[in-house]
Amino acid sequence: MEKIKIGGIMQSDGRALVKIMSVPDHAGVAGAVLGTFGENGINIELLVESFDLDDCGNFSIVIDQKDLDRAVDLLEAIKETIDARI
Repeated sequence: MEKIKIGGIMQSDGRALVKIMSVPDHAGVAGAVLGTFGENGINIELLVESFDLDDCGNFSIVIDQKDLDRAVDLLEAIKETIDARI
């Protein structure tokens, strides 16, 4: 049996994970989210995009814990634009 190396495991206090789920596959979604965060001074430390079996996008975003409430409010404000569940 071949051994598998595991890397990239990270633990960091003071961080929050925000997930944006079931985003239809259309242009501009990532730009809308990243632009909104950037315009409001929210630093994205890590962004992972994946797709589910229905071809909808899912974003997992790591931000500073102190920005969590503001980030959720901003995402709620653009929720209709990106057609997602937050």
